[in-house]
Amino acid sequence: MLILKSFRRVGLLFGILTMLMGCASTIEGVKSDIGKVGQKTGILKSSGLDEDESFFVTPKQQRISEIQTKLAKLGYFTGKADGNFNAATEAAIQDYQLDNGLRIDGRPTEKLREMLANQ
Repeated sequence: MLILKSFRRVGLLFGILTMLMGCASTIEGVKSDIGKVGQKTGILKSSGLDEDESFFVTPKQQRISEIQTKLAKLGYFTGKADGNFNAATEAAIQDYQLDNGLRIDGRPTEKLREMLANQ
C-alpha cells in the first residue's frame, strides 16, 4: 500500500512537471511568433539594449512620432520624437496651431496631421 501511494505521488509530480514544461515551451512559441509578426509588419521597435529586447509601438505612438518629427523639422518641437504625447509635444502643437489659424487645443488631430503632411 505504501509503495502504491509513493508511485501515485511520483506520477502526480511527473504529470505536473510535464505540464509545466509544456506551458513553458508554449510561451516560448508565442513569444517567437509575436517577434515574427512584428518583423513582418514593422510593429516592433528595438530598444537598443539587446537584440532580443523590443517593445510594441502602437499606431497612436507611430502617429505622434510622425507629428513630433514634422514639428521638429518646422522648428516647433525640440524634444525626442519618441511617440509619447507629453507637455513638450502639446506645447509644440499649440504653437503650430496658433501660427496656422487652427483651433488651439494642443491635440494631435487628423486636421493637424493633414496640414503637416502638406508642408
